[in-house]
Formats: sequence, C-alpha cells, structure tokens
Amino acid sequence: MLYNDETHTYDQVINTLERAIECSQKDAVAFATSIDREGRCIVRCSSFQQCSQTKNLMEKQTSRGGGRPLKVQVMQTYIIAHQMFASRLLTWLHNILESAQAFRLIFSDIVNKDGGSIVENIIWTDTKMWKTARVQWHRLFISGMLMDQESKKMFARTFTKHYSKMMKDFILDDHDHAVSVASLGVQLFTMPTIAHMLVSEEDVLARLLNTFLSECEKKLRDNKLALEHRSSNTSSFRRIQYILYDLKYLLGVKPEAWTDSLRRGFLHGYNLLLRLLGMMQGMDPMVRQVGTHMEYEPEWESAFNLHIKLAAVIPLVIEWAASDRIVLIKSYRLLMKSLGDLGTEATRRRYVRELLDYSVSCIEYDVSSAPVSIHLPLSRLVAGLTLHLDKYGLNYNSPEFLVKGKPSPEELMEPVLRTQVMIAQVHAGMWRRNGFSLINQIYFYHNVRCRQEMLDRDVMLLQIAATLIDSNEFLVHLMNRFNLMSWAREDYEINYLKGNDEDNMRQTVVLVEEYLQLVMTLVAERYTPGIGHIEEEDKIKKEIIQLLCIEPMPHSVLNKALPEGTNHETGMEKVIDEVADFKKSSGATKGYFELKKSYYSHYNLFFYHYTREEQSKSEVGQRARKKAAGEEECCPPPVPPPFTVPFTMIVNILQCDVFLHIIKTVLKRMSETKTQSVSESQLQKVLHLIGYALHEEERYHHNNDPYFHFTRRAQKINLLSLLEGLVGHNRTSTHKDLLAWTIRKYHAVLILSTDSAKQSQASEAVLASTSTSELATASAEKKRRADIAAQRKARIMAKMASMQQNFIKTNETFFQETPSTEQTLDILESTPMEISEQLPEDMIAIGPRQTLRAPQEITYTCILCHQEDVVCGGDGSTGRPMVLGALIQRSTVLSRNRTRHLDQPENHDPLLLPADLHWGAHTSSCGHAMHAQCWQKYFDDVLTKERRRPYRFRQNLSFDIEKLEYLCPLCEALCNTALPLLPSVTSTAASLQNQDSASPLPSISISDWLKGLHTILKYKTVVVSGTRPDEEGNQHDGQMETAPLLGAVPTSGAVVAHGTVSVPAIANPMGAGGSTSILVVGGGVSANVGTAALLRQIPGEGGQRGRPPRWSKLPLYKRHKKSGDGKEEEEDNSSCSEGTWMPPSLPTVAVELISVTSPQSAEAFSVLFNNPAATTIPTFVSHTSEMMSNFAHAVYTNGLGVNPNASSRRIPLMVWDSAAYTIHTLEETQRNANRALLTSLSARQRDCLAALVKFAAYVPSCVKKKQVIESAIVRLLSILLEGGETTPAVLEWDTFSMLVTLSLGLPSIFPNIQGKATGSQQDLHLLQVCFLAHLVQLLLTYEGRNSSLEMEVVSDMNEQSDESSCSSSSDAAWLVSILAHCRELANLPPITVEDQHLLSYVKESCLPFLRCCGLFFHFLTEVPAPEELQSSVWVPESEFYCLLRYLGLAMNQLRPTFSSPALSELVNRWCCDSRVGALVGGAGSKGCVKSWVRINQLVRLPHDYSELINTVSQFPCPASSGDDSRTPTMCLVCGKMLCSQSYCCQTEFPEGSRQMVGACTYHAHHCGAGTGIFLRVRECKILLLSGRIKGCFVNPPYLDEYGETDQGLKRGNPLHLDATQYSRLHTMWLSHAIPDTIAHTMESNSSVVATEWQHL
Repeated sequence: MLYNDETHTYDQVINTLERAIECSQKDAVAFATSIDREGRCIVRCSSFQQCSQTKNLMEKQTSRGGGRPLKVQVMQTYIIAHQMFASRLLTWLHNILESAQAFRLIFSDIVNKDGGSIVENIIWTDTKMWKTARVQWHRLFISGMLMDQESKKMFARTFTKHYSKMMKDFILDDHDHAVSVASLGVQLFTMPTIAHMLVSEEDVLARLLNTFLSECEKKLRDNKLALEHRSSNTSSFRRIQYILYDLKYLLGVKPEAWTDSLRRGFLHGYNLLLRLLGMMQGMDPMVRQVGTHMEYEPEWESAFNLHIKLAAVIPLVIEWAASDRIVLIKSYRLLMKSLGDLGTEATRRRYVRELLDYSVSCIEYDVSSAPVSIHLPLSRLVAGLTLHLDKYGLNYNSPEFLVKGKPSPEELMEPVLRTQVMIAQVHAGMWRRNGFSLINQIYFYHNVRCRQEMLDRDVMLLQIAATLIDSNEFLVHLMNRFNLMSWAREDYEINYLKGNDEDNMRQTVVLVEEYLQLVMTLVAERYTPGIGHIEEEDKIKKEIIQLLCIEPMPHSVLNKALPEGTNHETGMEKVIDEVADFKKSSGATKGYFELKKSYYSHYNLFFYHYTREEQSKSEVGQRARKKAAGEEECCPPPVPPPFTVPFTMIVNILQCDVFLHIIKTVLKRMSETKTQSVSESQLQKVLHLIGYALHEEERYHHNNDPYFHFTRRAQKINLLSLLEGLVGHNRTSTHKDLLAWTIRKYHAVLILSTDSAKQSQASEAVLASTSTSELATASAEKKRRADIAAQRKARIMAKMASMQQNFIKTNETFFQETPSTEQTLDILESTPMEISEQLPEDMIAIGPRQTLRAPQEITYTCILCHQEDVVCGGDGSTGRPMVLGALIQRSTVLSRNRTRHLDQPENHDPLLLPADLHWGAHTSSCGHAMHAQCWQKYFDDVLTKERRRPYRFRQNLSFDIEKLEYLCPLCEALCNTALPLLPSVTSTAASLQNQDSASPLPSISISDWLKGLHTILKYKTVVVSGTRPDEEGNQHDGQMETAPLLGAVPTSGAVVAHGTVSVPAIANPMGAGGSTSILVVGGGVSANVGTAALLRQIPGEGGQRGRPPRWSKLPLYKRHKKSGDGKEEEEDNSSCSEGTWMPPSLPTVAVELISVTSPQSAEAFSVLFNNPAATTIPTFVSHTSEMMSNFAHAVYTNGLGVNPNASSRRIPLMVWDSAAYTIHTLEETQRNANRALLTSLSARQRDCLAALVKFAAYVPSCVKKKQVIESAIVRLLSILLEGGETTPAVLEWDTFSMLVTLSLGLPSIFPNIQGKATGSQQDLHLLQVCFLAHLVQLLLTYEGRNSSLEMEVVSDMNEQSDESSCSSSSDAAWLVSILAHCRELANLPPITVEDQHLLSYVKESCLPFLRCCGLFFHFLTEVPAPEELQSSVWVPESEFYCLLRYLGLAMNQLRPTFSSPALSELVNRWCCDSRVGALVGGAGSKGCVKSWVRINQLVRLPHDYSELINTVSQFPCPASSGDDSRTPTMCLVCGKMLCSQSYCCQTEFPEGSRQMVGACTYHAHHCGAGTGIFLRVRECKILLLSGRIKGCFVNPPYLDEYGETDQGLKRGNPLHLDATQYSRLHTMWLSHAIPDTIAHTMESNSSVVATEWQHL
C-alpha cells in the first residue's frame, strides 16, 4: 500500500512505480493520480515476501540524497477489507446526519459520552490515517456535531483541550493543513459566543500561544528569535504559524460586555503575546559594513512572513484591550514592564549635547557602527495602545502606569528613531556594502503590506514622544541621532573646507534632507484617528487623493495600493465616488479613476507613504497640470487637519528656537554662493515647513487662540528678509514659484495681525521693488544672450554659403550634366499622375478586356544589412534575391464540419480543398524583407546558437528550433520559412498590350474551349509502372515530345498492364467516343510510338475507351520508406496497376479541334498556351530557385505535418491549396469586420498575399518533374468535366481551390510548354465554369425561406431603374428554372421558391466566392481595384456587381455569364451524380455544407460569469469515478469541457512515444491542428496553445464594472462578458494569429521557471 505525502512529486512517484512494480507509464500515472486523490493506493497484491521486497525497493529509491522515503506498508488483505467497509460506513453516516436532525442528536450524545473520549481518540489518531479517511471523519464532525449549538460547544472544549498535541502532530505530519483535523478550528473560533467562552473558561489564548512559544524557544539566540531560511526545521516553524490564523479567528469580534474570567483569560494570553513580541524586539539586527562587502546575504524573509501574520493579530489585540478601562490599564502596565525588562545599562547611558542655549542629555548610540533592527513590535504596540488612553482620561504619565523600569519618553522613542536614522543613512549611500537584504527589508518596511504595523506605528510613536518632550530638546535628540550637531553650527562650512571630505559632505547633505523630511512628517501627517480630528473614511480619502495625484489609476491598481483592514477590505468603495470620477475606456485599456479637481489642493508632495519614484512622478504630473492651467508651477503644502487635544503640543515644534535656527541655517547658506552643505531639496523642504507653520498660525488666529505665533517668533531671525533675499537667486530658480508662494502666504498671515499692518505694507513695497528689478535684470540678460546667438548663427551660415560656392566652382562640369533636384522631384511626382490618367475608368482583371498596367519598380530594404534592392525593375531587371519571413501552419479554423479531421496526413491526397474546408495550410508573414543570403546566414546563426543550448534550457523558448522556427529579426514575429519575392507574372503581357503594333490575341468561345479540354481528357494516357520512360533514361521534361513512348496501345475493351492483367472497360459516362492510351512497361513488350503515332490513334465516333483508374486511389505521390542513410524518400509501387495520368501534346489536341470545331478555334486554343505572355518566364538565379524549392517544401511539411521529402509529388498541390486557403481566411476576416474587400488591409497582409500568389504562379517552373503538374491538372479536369462515381461529387470540393489550381497549373499542362497564369481569356473561362459549379452547389443546398439572409434586398422596385429591374427579374426567373432542373436531376423533391428571395440568397452566398476570386486575380494580375472594393462603407450588393465587372463577367446580370449550352451539359453531369441527393439530405459528417456564408465563431458564453462557473461546478473528471475536475477548461472552438493540468487525464501522444500530454494539448491537436484557445473556468484565464511546448495566458473576455479582468478570481468582483474583448479573441483566432501572439508573450514574459505547456 503506497501512501500520499506532500514531499514527493508526481514524476518521482511515477518513476519509482515503473521500476519497482515494472508497470507501464500509463498504469503508473493512474496509480499516482489515485494516491493523490484518495491518499493511498494498492500497487501490488502478492505474497508477503514479494510485497516486502517491493516496499524495500521503493523506499530505497526515494530515500537517496537523504530525503524522506515514500510511505509504503505491507498489509493483510482482511485489514484493508475492514478499512474499506469502515470508510463506506462513514460515508453512509454522513449522508444520514445531513438530513436527520433526531439522529444527529443521538450521534452527538454517543460521541460525547465519557467526556468525549471518542472525539479525543479520533483527534489523536488523525495523522495516522490516510487522506480520504481524514476527510470523511471531518465531514462527520461537521454534519454530526457542528450543526447544533450545544454539541458545537462540547466539541470546541474537547478541541481546545487537545489543541497543543494536535498542532504538534500536525508539525510532524506531511499533509496539507486542509486535510488535518486542526483545520476545523476555523469552524469553531469564528463563532463569537464560542470564542468568548473559550477565552474565559478554557484559557484558549494561552493554550495557543504556549504551543507557539514552545516552538519559538527552539529558535532563540541571545533571547531573540533567529529564523533560518534553509534550516531543517524551517518547515515545522512554517506549519506552526497556522496557530496565528486561529488566534486571529478568536479575536475577530471584541466582547460587548466584560467579565472577570474573560479579562483574566485575555490578559493571560496577552502576557504570553508580549513574551513573543519581546523575542521579536530587535531580531535580525544589522551592522553597517565598512571596508568590505558582506560575504553572504543574511536571511530576512522568515521574519517578515512572521510579521505579516502577526500584523493581522496585533490590531485585534489593541481593539480588545481598548474596549475596557481595566484591561487597557493592565495591558499598558504589562507592556511598560516588558519594555523595562528589555532595557540594559548600555541603553541608559547618556551624554550632553548643546545647541543654542539648550543642553540636552542624549542617549549614547551610534547607528553607523552599532546594531540596528527593523523589527520593533513591542515599541509599536505602545503607539497603538497610547492612542486609546485619552478615551478614558489617561496619558503616558498617569499614576496608573508608574511601574518599575518604565522607560522615559526618550528611551521609548530611541529604537524607532534608530531605525529611521538607518533608513536615512541607506538613502545617503552609507550602507551600500550591506547588500540586497537590507534594501529588501526597507522596501517591505514602506510597502503597503507591512507599513501599517511598521512605518505608521513608528511615526505615531515619534509623534507621541514629541508631545512628551520639550520641542527644542526633541529636535536636538533627533539631530543628535542623525549626527548633524556639527552641521547646525555656523562655522560648519569653514571646518568642512579644512577637512575637504567630499564623500562625507554629500552624505551630510542627504542626511539633512532626511532629517527635514522626518520633522515634516511628524508635524504634517495627521490623517490617523486619534492624532488628527478625522474619521477612518478621511484617512482612506487622503490615501486615494495621494495615489491619484501620481496618475489616474484603474480600480485594481488603486485597491491594491491601499492598506487592508483585518477583514482584507480597504474601504475604498465608501469614499471613491466622492473624490474621483471613473473614466470608462473605449479601447483595450482598462477604465481608470481620475481625481476631482477640487481635491488637487489636498496634494502633499512629501507624503510619507510615497516612495521616491512616486514622489518624483507625482511632482512632475502636478507641475504639468498647473502649467497647462496657467498656474504657478509649484506644489505648496496643503492645510492639514487639526491635531487632537493630546497631540496639540506637536505644533510647538514649528515655532521653537531650534526649528527657527535650522530654517535660518538653510536659508542663509542657500543665499551664499560657495556653500556646499545645502541643496535645492533642503530649500524645498524648509519652504514646506514654513508653509505648515503659516497654515497653523492662520488656524490659531481664526480660533482666537494666542498660543501659536510663528511670524512673531520668526522676526528674531529676520525670516522675511532671508526669504526675500533668495528671490531671483540663481540657486533658487527651480523653486522660485514656491518661494513666491511662501512670501505671499507670509504676508497674508502678517495682515491678519493688526499690529503688523505697517510692517506688511513696507514688506510688500520691498518685495515689489525687488521683483521689478529682478525682472528687468532677467529681461536684459535674455536679450543679450539672444543677440550673441544670432550673431554666431549668421557667421556660421555665411561660412557654409562660401564653402558651397567653392564646391560648385570646383565641380562645375558635374552640375552642368546633372539635372537639379527640383526637376527630378517634379518628374517623380508627375509619373503616378500620368499612369493614373492612362488607366481606364473600369478596371477589369481577367479576360480579353483585361486592363493591365506596366509593372512598377518595387524597392525593398533588407532589415539585416539595410541595403536596398529592386525586385522588379521597369526594364525587367531584378536585384539580389529577397525573401519575407513567413509562418506556415496547419489549420482547421475555417472548418464547416468539426466532425471531420485530417487523420492520416501521410496518405492524404491534397489535389483539392474539401468543400467544408475541414483542413488547410495557412501562410502568413510579417512583411519584413531580407536578402536571401542575409536570411540564410541569420537562420544558420540561430540554428547553431540554439542547438548548442542544453536541451533543458530550450523549454521556455518562444520558438521551436526542432521545427526550424525562428523570430523575425525586426519585429520578433514567429516564422518557420522564407517566402521568396518574385517579379510580376503579367510584366510581359502588359508590355505586349502596350505595344501599338501588337495584334489582339484570337478569341475562343467557352464551348470551343471546353471541347479542347475534353480532347485533352480524350487522349490522356496512363503510366502504370512506377517509373516514367524518360525518368529511366534521365531525360528532361523538355525531351518528352521526342522521347519514345513504350507500348502506347489504344484500348477499347480492356486495360492492359505488364501484358498480364486484363480489366474490363468501364463505360464512358460522357457517352462520347474516346481512347485512353496505356503505357505498358515491362513484360517484354516494347514499342516505340512517337507523336505521329499518337496522332494516328484518333478513333472514329461511337468507339468505347478504357475507363481511367479510380481517381482517389491514384498514387499521385509515392509511399515513404527509410533509405539506408536514414533520409525519407518515395517508394515506387510497381505492383500497383494504376499510375500517372499524362496529357497528349498540343498538336494532337489542335488536330482534333480542327475536325470538331474550326481552324480559327484550334488556333485560338493553341495561342492560349503558346503566346509569349504566358510562356515568357524569367530565368531565376540558383539561389532564388533554391529558396523557391525550400519554401514549397516547407508548405508541404508544415501544412501536412509530415516528415521532410523534397521529391514528393504533393508539394506543388500543397502550395496551391495553401494560397487558396490563405485567401479564404483573409476574405472571411474582412467580412467578419464588415469591411469591403481591400479596405484596411495591412501592409503585411498585402505583401504576404502578393508574394504568395506570385510564388504559386511560378510553382510549375520550380518543380523537378513537370509530369507531376501535368498529371494533377489532367485529374482535376477529369473531376471538373467528366465526373462519375469514382470522382468526388460537385458538393464535395471547394470551387475556389479548383479555380486557383487550374488557373496556375493549366498553362503548363502540355509537355514541352512551361506556362504561367496571366489573367487571360482561359482564366475567364475557368472562372465561369467554377462560378457555375459554385452556383450549382448553392442551388442544390437551397432550403427556401429558412436560408439566412444578411444582404439587403431592395423591395421598392420603383426606385430601381427599368434596366436593373428587368435584369433582376430575368436573373430570378432563370435561377428558379435552374433550381428546379438541378433538383430534378438529383432526384430531390421540388420546393416552393420565391424568385426574389432566391436571387438575394444567391447574391449573398456567391459574394464570398467572388471576393476570393477578386483577391486572387488582383494580386496575380496587379490590375488596380475599383474604389468600391476599397470603400470605408461596405455595401454587399454594390460590391457584388462591382466584382462581376472587375472579373470580366456580365455587368448587371448573372444569366449571360452562363448562357453557353456547353455549360448546361456540365450542370447536367454534376447533378446526375447519384451521391448528390444523399449529400443534400445527409447530416453531420455524411452531409454537405448547407451554409456557405457563415463565419465560424467561438462558442457562445453566458453574459454572467457566475452562470459559467455553475455550469462547470459539477463537471466530473472523465478519468476518475465521479470526482470533480480540479481545473475544468473549456475549448472555445468547439465548446468541449476538459480536465486540464492533471495527471489523471494525460494521454500518450504520439502513440508509442511514451510522452504524456495534457487534455488541452491532446484536444488541440485534433480540434485545431495543434493550435488551441481555451478558457480555464475556475481561474478566469484564457489559455493559448501552439504545438506541444508553447503556450501563454492572455486576458479573458470577462470584465468587472471597472473594465478589468480578474485572473485567478482574487478580487471577487462580479464579472460580465465584454463583447469587444471577445471579438478581439475571435479575430485573433480567425486570422491565425495565435502562434504569433504566444511567441510575443513568451518573449516579453520570459520567466526563470519554464511552464510545461504540454501538460496543460
């Protein structure tokens, strides 16, 4: 029996099981999952000896390295049987107790008999049971005892009685707290009546704290806690801290009425708490390092973790103590006694310091050389309790608190003051050798999580000390501790100049700034209830105001920056609407709060909770705001609230002699130019302190209180004269506005005093005259500097003009030959205008009326070498080969049938895309160009670098080097190949069209053209052996026509292969005569038949011909096999009786056409393939050809997900399929955004599609064996024109894919002819045929009024012109007749049709096909698109007719496009297929596409997130028996729920690889071809996956009322679906941007610990 623990990982357990019991990995995972869920599992049933051997082996394997071994027991089967029975009995009891109250009382009585001995036994044996048994007992306690008040009290007493033993057992246990019986404490201690009962009667506080102290005493060093981070018992101390949570629960509600027993119980626990705080007082002391740096960083985190847990308890203790006078007095006396006991003779040693006429006895201590600690919980507890003394008429010096050893006020504040001085010295750079440990401690000291019980309490204690000590003496104490007594002397500068210690002076300047900051904090920070006349809400307001003065903040950031109360609430919601306005965001950013204008006056620049960065940022923001408003650029001190009565003496600091001396010293030294012991920051802080003093005097004057007279006392030091003397001084320029405000405020306060009226008038006159003279001086100085600058500029310009003239004279001939720059610019600017003027108004992309233009010179800049090169020059020249970084990915995004998958890519025939687009290869690019050589060098460098990296460090890479992925050097977009940039395919055609002497090409009708294609099929031949004759002779494609064809035998009744096999002929479905020549190879038959022989093989009419082999089984590619060197190669299937289809030669077809049509038609048909525009192909340099082959091969390997095979016959077909699929995707993306075809296309989309279409056009020229192209096109023509039961029906293939493949491949169908598509009349005829096929698909799947219509139908016929009305009526009637004809041929029942509804349906459903065609031919021919296709407003019906015109079809009607009788014959053939009816009537995988315009959407999500949580709350893990899934995850593509990130639902993938992947990774492979988008419901996170090793989390579409997400559901605000955010996710998925998003996210968030995405 193997037991669960929290020490060993899943992998350790799985590996141990595999070795120990020799099971499979799958079984080991199942065992490990069961152990984790149940707590134990039987892993072997055998004899005692064998089981003991297994146990020893498992313990030995897991105890290596000194670790704790797995817990394994050998048990008798009858014991396990009894345990299982007992477990079921507990479950049965629990179910009864939940519903039967009477039974619950009986159960409680029995359990509590004999003083609860049964409960005691269960508590004692809790750690000996496994996880499931523990949980069952805990549930039984809850349902059987905690539902009744009396039973709950009895259980609480027993629980408290055994608390100490229970916690000590828990420390030694290795299970989580959640499955320990100690976790029931929260059920008991959070109930106030039970908590108060336990405090008063069971002394629960003392029990808890004694248990905690027993562990703390083990860690004492010199009576101080010394927590070590890496010690062996760190885990035990971390577990014992759960006692502090129970302590917080007990103190959660203060008692309304106190009893003697309650007081006694509380004070007993309080006394023990003081012992604990005494252990922490001064823990982790630090000594300043001098000379050398620290050798190692001391441990500091454990102390702060303990503080954070205690910080939740101490405010509750203060609240309890303050609620009763007797308890408060006794608590305060105990606290004073504890502090007195900590004092030593060394802490009481004094010496005298003198300043002015004051002699002060100061405590002797040097912070820069003696130990200092940040942890002072006892001192801070004094501050917390002292605030409540005034409520009962008590104070620090009350006779009730006269205890032996009570510290004096100076001794009381000394530890806290040392901490403040140490922090000041750190800011001055004096502790720089103490390492990051000290920096981190100071950071958390100020951090919002710790500062309430650290910084805030320290400031309170210093303010309390300021009320108890004379103000002059208090300032001297502070100055002495800051070591600034010498700085305060008037001769300090003279002594400094003698010493000349620059570093010491710099430190002194900073220390003075910190000293002034501390004094300002003590007199200005009054937003604490009990210190200032404020409420708790005012304190929160102040925090919010200060935070929003830094910058406007989102709700979550603001809430996180506020301190939390005991219930983890900030109180922000109560006051936020009063001080700030919420600004909702319209974009992707969050909404934010902005401070109301009336509250900017409350801004305090030197707010004590600000960090230095926040202070600087807030000052910059406020200065900018004031500058924009035309106000003075300064931030004067705000008016603080008044002090409460006990703290009113603090204001005396602002008028005492020492304070005035400090002000005088700073101002006087500031006015002296050579002094170095002052700074602008000192001046700024002094001016703020003066401002606070003036605010106080103003308040006292309004209250008619004569106590405070700052201005009167300031006359002793001539403060006004000192301030006025600084006006206009160059050292005060930064703070001139603040200085002016201070002087104005000083005058305003003086005016309030009637006896100072004359003095104020005189002062104003002096100020005015001073200001005027200063302004005049400044103006004159500014004018003088401007004159000097102007003269210097004139001299430089004259010198440059002279040099320019000399240069022109020297190079006179050069300037005569070269046109001026202005003339060149004029020429360049006029060129586009001339071109546009020459363009006709109606642009037509294909057909005889095609409007081509000369290709423009395209210049690209390489992002690696930054050199420019021309891809297509005006003279046809090209520069060095260039490429774009590209990403090819297999895709199922456009799938209209989620039940179909590409299960066997190794054997898949990519001849055509399926009609439901259930798979495809998508190509994308970032659009950044590189030279091919530069790219190759960059890629090789990346490959070399990453292959040198150890495999374990590759996990967190944003690209998979094994799949040849890399990042774009400029934008870091994910790529896995390079797309060559090739010249225009229509350059020759455009130049021929522009020649005046060029005669127009002969035209051919669509019926004659179709006859020509039928002739090709009529004379096609089949090579039944695996090897072509020309391949055996190593002949090239160009020699095909003259090469001898072995055994070309015309067959009429049988197909002969190898001279031995006879197959009965199949009747020709066309009914026309014909012959298929079978090339017989082998079997001893050899006959040389040339072209003439082929021409003689034309049979007479009525003859039968051999049925071509079944299309779907043709070995268009060869099977893979491993060669000797391990490379993949294609395997000949010589035993197969089927082979490669080959077309006849062009002369053969021409001869046949002459007899069938006319010589003119035959000539026109020949010209389609033989004209210079189609056959002129540029000669590519070897590097370009290599890049072309590499890209084509990358499309094949990445698109199909198969092994590399450079000679595969599927490569060109995959390129054409990828081009069609990419265009489909772009069209749907544009339509999803309600945009016209070319509106808002990004540069990267344009560049990618242009390069991809051009490359696809040149694919035939880079194929090694041209027969591959010929065979594929012949097969396609057979599918399109012949049909039959052995070919896919018209509803099974994608018409646009057919169009793309035939347009690009048909020009190269004949041997000896290498052609390319140019948008000729042949492309127009192909478009008509494919358009007709699509129309047939639409009509066969038309379902009447149920069809969804989005295109607007103009119902008011009067508004239409007569012509358009007639054309619409004609089209509608024609469509109705075609529909009836098609359904009749397909044996489908007739349906009732409304002609206008049918017409609207056809227009709407045809539009996506036409938009795809428009994109394809626009980027192929580069004919400019009409304005309607780039309009900012998308009108579908207008675009429909515009596309008809642009594609060379009929202008305003559909019917003329399909008027040829030959097309009607094609419709008959397509619809006569017996499978059409079954496909139309079928459903799911057996049916066909019904909706041709629907854009795939992500699953519909409920608006309220709580609904979504409820739907998955009971989702069971599929691999476990009814257990809840820990991480339920929803696929947003298909809506399936999965159990993610759990070993229980891992699957071996690929099969036999022994690699386990998580449920999401496995599902993404089938649902999204490796790419997935999931919603982790319980965490509210969106998971993106790409491949097996890459993934990331992105923001979910659920937002709260403040426009923010809540990943992890930590804030708990109600969440609702945001349609805009969800549409962004949908657009990312639809545009295939998920892999790129993952790469960017992983690159920007590279963490040290890599996430194992394959396990999600």
